[in-house]
Amino acid sequence: MIHACHERCNKFLYKVLIQQLRELERDGLVTRHVYQQMPPKVEYGLTEYGVTANTIVDVMCAWGRDNIALRQQRGEDIVLLENNDSES
Repeated sequence: MIHACHERCNKFLYKVLIQQLRELERDGLVTRHVYQQMPPKVEYGLTEYGVTANTIVDVMCAWGRDNIALRQQRGEDIVLLENNDSES
């Protein structure tokens, strides 16, 4: 039963991700390249216009790190997960 629930949740999350990526593509923020192969493969990348959003994302990330530090100082048990792949 847990496996079936997990599988449905993953399908839902995948669907939401695809919807968001298609919206970003429609807005000109990302490109989408479909490879004609089996199994199917799709790659997304930032457009030149999409790269302009990096400043906003950097500010949001800094705010998030500051917020987590503040909450940790107040005694909340929060762990900041670092992404080593980030370019900041």
